[in-house]
Amino acid sequence: MMDLKRNKVIDIQLVQSNEVGNSVRMEKEGFVRSLSTLLERGVDVQQVVTDRHTGVQMYLREEKQEISHY
Repeated sequence: MMDLKRNKVIDIQLVQSNEVGNSVRMEKEGFVRSLSTLLERGVDVQQVVTDRHTGVQMYLREEKQEISHY
């Protein structure tokens, strides 16, 4: 995850395909882990910009409606 206003990397997650079953699931899992870490630390996440991975889109739409996705 990167804070675009400050141009700083604020979280990195390493996900291996054998942890989540296959490589298709890795991007969503990494995103969910990073977002959870930030929220647990009290970061106010209002918007995220991604490459529109379908797993990430679905997660945000179903679980985190309060976060705008671009």
